[in-house]
Amino acid sequence: MGCAVLIVDMLNDFTLDDAPLRVEENRVIIPNIRRLAEDKRKIGVPIVYVCDAHTRNDKEFDIWPKHCVKGTKGAQVVDELKPQQGDFIVEKTTYDGFYNTVLDELLRGLDIDKLIITGCVSDICILHTASSAVLRGYDVEIPLNCISSLNENSRQCAIDHFKNVLNVKLV
Repeated sequence: MGCAVLIVDMLNDFTLDDAPLRVEENRVIIPNIRRLAEDKRKIGVPIVYVCDAHTRNDKEFDIWPKHCVKGTKGAQVVDELKPQQGDFIVEKTTYDGFYNTVLDELLRGLDIDKLIITGCVSDICILHTASSAVLRGYDVEIPLNCISSLNENSRQCAIDHFKNVLNVKLV
């Protein structure tokens, strides 16, 4: 069995200066994620990008501004973390990277049992994806310097949930 790195929603519409849902902290974590991904690629660990890819009239836009519409620049991975040859991209339409996606099938096909989850943001897509991973039997590790948050309260709530409910390893 093996390990994979998930890079969740490190997309233009969450990162660029004019992004509709800009997360300030994304700029801070990009170098950390890049370093982790480069180190893991060198030893053959699969890198999987889990990316919002909404339809133009997605029901999520009742909650959030329109963002990451499939096929737009906003739905693309930020330039600093562009996928490399051999990396995988899984598109999602909600917070959970496993819900109605090929993620679990891909990981099982690669004989993966451990996930290192990185990206945007701690208490939404990272939390929902980590929860689904744990419920599917994956060991989950989250490097705290590789996840962003909307604010410190959201970050702490997510960390408490990771530790006390999901038993995720935080590094």
